Amino acid sequence: MEIIERTKEAYDGQSNVRKTISDYILSHTLQSCFFSLKEFSDAVEITEATAISYGKSLGFNSYLEMKKALQNYSMAEFSSQERLSMLSGQSSSFDGLFKRVERSEIGLLIAITMTPYGKPTFALAGVVKQSGMPVIAITDSNYSPGAVHEKVDELLSLCGLPPAADRYSTCDNA
Repeated sequence: MEIIERTKEAYDGQSNVRKTISDYILSHTLQSCFFSLKEFSDAVEITEATAISYGKSLGFNSYLEMKKALQNYSMAEFSSQERLSMLSGQSSSFDGLFKRVERSEIGLLIAITMTPYGKPTFALAGVVKQSGMPVIAITDSNYSPGAVHEKVDELLSLCGLPPAADRYSTCDNA
């Protein structure tokens, strides 16, 4: 059963504190899935122990398991644009965004680069790579910064596509 269904099903039999937590999750699902235990507890104004207890009352073994269920639900229900907008909206700077991505449970970063190449893309790749997550670059040139960047684990170059699809490419077909 999905976490949102569990939350709604358990709602009527919950204490006022647990109803407050449920209300927060139901109205801030996307934000909740990126919160650490401390951030979630602070946002809902509860103790960390209460957040853990709440998750267990819904059948999760830990806060992390509940958070992953929220992430899975969010992946299915919200577009990548909505998820990225929410993440970037919570951060007032690129450093803040990098820290949020680093702390989240994202398993992979796909960096898409085309001219003009943006430095923030490679800075984000560096933070993600340092946290141990793999980075894949999709780029328009075998010589783009993304193709030669040391923070990239895998590379998919759009070079060599049929002429109609590769019309604006900077590929060097040697």
